[in-house]
Amino acid sequence: MTHTTELKPCPFCGGEAERVDLYEGENQGASFICCTQCNASGNLEFGFKENFVSNWNRRAVNSLPALVKALEAAEIVLAAEVEARGDLDATYDTAPAGPALELVRAALASHKTSAGSTGQEAE
Repeated sequence: MTHTTELKPCPFCGGEAERVDLYEGENQGASFICCTQCNASGNLEFGFKENFVSNWNRRAVNSLPALVKALEAAEIVLAAEVEARGDLDATYDTAPAGPALELVRAALASHKTSAGSTGQEAE
């Protein structure tokens, strides 16, 4: 069963979050909040749940713009290092900046894709 309590979007992909209450199995009585897109979730909570939703909301999305800005800054620095050191030549696989730059670019592309699919504006 899910509740309609106001939940902020997933802090990782921006997807819709939902509260799930478990009524069967070894975790009977527990609740957790999870993302309906990437399946990120909070801890299982038993018993006292007064701060349950506020704990999820406190970290939700507020960190996403800062993370995107940090990735964009890292992309600029790594791209300059790649260009200066020639990491895109035959030594690409062993040069630290080349693979790191590709990881940063993949993370930024993933964010832009997720933001587009959730109707949010990509930073």
